[in-house]
Parts: sequence; C-alpha cells; structure tokens
Amino acid sequence: MTLRKQEKLMIEYLIKKRTWVSSNELSSFLNVSIRTLRSRIKEINQDHRIIMSSHQGYKIINEQEAKNILNDHPSSDEEYSVKGRRNKIIKKLIQANEGISIYDLADELYVSDSTIQQDILYIKRLMSAYHIDLMMTNEKVSVKSNHRSNYLKVMSSIVYQEANEGFMSLDVLCDMFPQYQVLTLRKIIVEELAKNDLLTNDYSLISIILHFCIGFDLADKFKYSRHGTKDFNKIKDRATINIIHRINETYDFTIDENCIGLFYEIIYLYTKTNDIEDDTKKWLYNQEVYNFVCHLAESFYEEHFVDIQNEVFISGLTLHLEQLLAHPQRQLKNPLHAAIRNGSPIIYELAVIAANAIHEKWSYLKLSEHEISYIAIHIGLAFEKKNIEKINVALVNLNYHHSSKIIAKKIKDLFHTEIHQIDIYSDESEVIEKDVDLVITTVQTKRHFQNNVLISMFVTQEDEDKLHQAINQVMENKISRKKEWIYDIFHYQYFYYFDDKQEDIDKVISQLCEPLIHEGIEMKNFEEKVMARERVSSTSYLNIAIPHSFDTLSKKTTISIGLMKHPIKWGSNWVNIVFLLSISKEDQKSFIKILEKLIKVFTGENWNKNYKRIDNYDKLMTFIRDNEY
Repeated sequence: MTLRKQEKLMIEYLIKKRTWVSSNELSSFLNVSIRTLRSRIKEINQDHRIIMSSHQGYKIINEQEAKNILNDHPSSDEEYSVKGRRNKIIKKLIQANEGISIYDLADELYVSDSTIQQDILYIKRLMSAYHIDLMMTNEKVSVKSNHRSNYLKVMSSIVYQEANEGFMSLDVLCDMFPQYQVLTLRKIIVEELAKNDLLTNDYSLISIILHFCIGFDLADKFKYSRHGTKDFNKIKDRATINIIHRINETYDFTIDENCIGLFYEIIYLYTKTNDIEDDTKKWLYNQEVYNFVCHLAESFYEEHFVDIQNEVFISGLTLHLEQLLAHPQRQLKNPLHAAIRNGSPIIYELAVIAANAIHEKWSYLKLSEHEISYIAIHIGLAFEKKNIEKINVALVNLNYHHSSKIIAKKIKDLFHTEIHQIDIYSDESEVIEKDVDLVITTVQTKRHFQNNVLISMFVTQEDEDKLHQAINQVMENKISRKKEWIYDIFHYQYFYYFDDKQEDIDKVISQLCEPLIHEGIEMKNFEEKVMARERVSSTSYLNIAIPHSFDTLSKKTTISIGLMKHPIKWGSNWVNIVFLLSISKEDQKSFIKILEKLIKVFTGENWNKNYKRIDNYDKLMTFIRDNEY
C-alpha cells in the first residue's frame, strides 16, 4: 500500500489531535469535500482499520499502529510533487500569452534550472501527443497549436489526473474550482439548456461544467470569432450566448464576446437538439431496436414496479443501442462508473437487468460494466419508481354525462400527494382488488372490498373528511406492512457466520445456496444461475453483496445471510455481509424494495460501526429492529 499525500496528512493530523475530530474540521484541513474525506478513510481502513468513526467525527483507534503504518508504507509525495510540478508548468504555459522564462519557473517552483529543463523535455513529449508544439526561444518556453480544442484536451486530462485517479463529480469540481462557484454555474447551464430544448446526460453535464471552468482559465489567452467551428447550430449558439450573458451578470469576471466560440464548441459537443416531434421520432429509429426498448420499459413496470416508459428513456437508450450495434467492439470507459454503481445501486441493478435482456436479444453483445453504467444513466434520467407511500385507487361509479371523470379529477386534485392513480369502473365486478389499495364507490355495492369508502357524486365536505380518514388508514397500513414485512423473509436456519480470513466468493455463494436447493425452495441449477448473474457484473455495493439470479422461480421468497467476521474482496468492494436473494414469481415486484431495504440498513454508518460485535442471528435481528427506517 502506498499512501497518498492527503492520506498521510490525515493520519498525522489525527495522531496529533488524540481525540475526536469532526468531519468538517478534517475536510477543512485537507481542503476536500466531506464525501471525498469519507472515501479516503474507507480506502485506508480497507487495508488497515485504524480510523474509528462516530457521530463525533473521526479518531485513531491505535496510535502506535498508525505510526507504524506511516513508517512501513512510504508516501507518494515525491511522485505527487513531480506530477504536480509538471502539471503546474503545463497550465502556466497554456494560460500564458507569451513565453515564460525557465529561470522564473525554477525560482517559483523552488527547483534547480536543470530540473526545470528535464521537466520541459518531458512536457514536450507529452504535448506532442495532443498536437501542441513546445518551443524554446533563448531562455523562454511557450506552446502553440492550430486548434484550441487541443488545449482543452490537455487541460481536462490534467484535471482528471488531479481528481482522484480519473473520478469526476460535482464535489470534485467544487473542490478544484472554488473560485467559479460550480453549483451556480451548473444551475445557469441546466436552465439555459432547458430553455433551448437541448438534451444532455449526467456525465456530459459534468464534462460541460469542467470545460467551462477550464475555459474561464483560458479566456484571456484566446480571442476567437464566434463561429470558429465548421458545424454551426443556431439553437446551441443561442444557448451559449445566453449562458455567457448570465455568467457575466452573476460573476465578478467578464467573458469577452470574442471568446464565445470556445464555449460554443463545448455546448456543441456535449448536447443534442430535441427538435423532432415525438409522434414521428420513432420512425427515425431502427424499428427492431425501438420495439425492444419499448418492451423493456414495459417489463420494468410490470415486473419491478419501475416506470421508465417515457421519451427520455426510450429515445435515449434506442439511440445508444443503435450506436452499440453498429460498433459492437467498442470499449467505452465511463469515469463515473464507480460513482454510479455505489452511489445509485438500485439504478445500477436495473441497468444490469437491462444489459442481460440486451445480451439475450443480441447474443454477440456482451456489455462491460462501463457500458452497463452508461445504460444506468439512461435509466436514472427517466427513473420514476412508484412511491409506495402513494396509493392506487379504484372509483366505482354509474357513469352519467362524464361524471366519473369529473369525480376522479376532484378526488385527485384534493389528494394529489397521496394518490398515484385512479382507475374508473362502472361495474364493481371488474375491479381487481389486489391491484388497488382503496375502492371508492358512489353507490352501495354488493361486493365486499377490504378497503372501501362510500361517498356522494358531488364530493361534499363530509365526503372529503371520509376520504381523508380512509386514505390515512390505508397509508398507515402500508407503512406498517413495510416495516414488518422483511422479518418474514429472514430465518435462523439460513444464517451463516464466516470467520475465516480466506473466504472467497464462490465458497460463500455455494454455502448460501445449498440449503435453498436441498429444501427444494430453488432448483438444482440455482447456484449456477447466481454465478451467471455475478459474471455480468459484481453484486457488491459499498460493503454489502446481494447475489441473486436473473429469474424469479423460487417456491417462496427467502434470503440466506452470510456475515463476515473479516471483510472479503467482492468485485471492487470489501464486503462484510452477504444476502443471497431467492425471489418467487409472486414477489417479483418486491425485488427492488428488498434491495432498497437491505442497502439502506446495511451500508449505513451504524452497521459498519457495530457489525464486529454481531456474530449470531439474534444479534443481527436486534440490530435490524433498532435501525429500522
């Protein structure tokens, strides 16, 4: 293990303090966001659990062990300082309007002239890869390129290097460009893109913000005509002008109008227009791909209660799939892969399901985890999970002069925050009670409904009170069932405590599958199916693993639990608890709910702080009851 500079400083600071240090104090000292701080501490504790966390902050567990780690594991300061110095020189050369003296650089960076000359030789080779010439005139050095985009490429490459090994997020941008108020900049860009009906995705938006920040640094160096690119789009040009005008009104610096071309190129590259009518758009797609994506969206709704049946998902994934089918050998890298996977595990899991469906349709397409994370972006942008705190209603009314629609609208307007949808029936026998939470009738029914309220056609104040009481009761029952439901799935005979440091994934999965197969809850090939799902993409999220198969053929929904005394490496994560899911067809729609529940309870700070004290089934159940959300 090699300690980063920030990690070494963190350990030294905590040793010096010898008491609890708040996350705000520590993040301020290191000049990083709290999210980045947590990431650094997690990386340290994966190899050496020396930092304790609580609501009070962070503290060194064993001071002597921490000192030994500092002595035994060299810091990467030297490598960091060389990279940092060279990156700083590159930035200065690109931003400068004239040549820079190598002697001035040596004085500013506190190194010898010969060191600077070695740096210049390295930078010359590096810049040539970006088609940028480095020139020496007497003792001065400068750079030149025929295309300004080359400067943006090398600057963004440097920023990605400095941003924790290629990971980029809003938090990182806020840390790296505090002078540019990144969140304010994001708001301006998003609003102006929306006004001009320009589409982008989360990853592209991060890229736009990054390149705008770099562009601010370069604005003084370059004066361009507005339309320097060979491709020109009036809508994107208008959006760019509006963004720059708002930046000039908001910030304490001004972007010259002659620099708009630089920012237009950024908007042009990372956005697309949405100027095609929805009813004609599908004819522009490959019909087979379009039909597949529509069917996929329908299956998500029917099987998992997830609603992505909208144009954002269908058009986005259709275009993405068409490009993928045209270039099946492409190897895209998504810098946000880890952030999407661990930050939005439910959406990532849905993307894995989609990727498996794509592979079943086009067997020659085997999607990497990076491709899966791009699919997750399409799902995430369109994601609208049915809120279980909202209810579905059936209205039974003898329709007269469109009265049913009028009554339904009145009810929905009154209780729009509680009601998801209202289905209208004129015949009570048509109501499928298991699909609704409450039946509202305007006539006395012969059929008995479990949750039923009788109102008048005119929805009086008295009716409002009756509806309010009935809806509240249904909501309370749903929440109560939600809290109690997960205990029905856990059983002590499916609990295992693994205390061997050398446990491996195959052994854990095999042991957790064995009783389910032996008791006939699952088929004999269940373990093979679980491993097949694991090969598509690891089922670990942060410190939890949730292996399962793609199908739902269990005789009854059951969960096998594996608690690790020593965390094991599962994919890219270190895992301390494993839940093997066996889902029945009847509970298929509960799959996402189970994932949400498990991830929420078992990736939190309380679990990671207390799991070492839990070594049997009863202690685990006590923890769940004490930490129920």
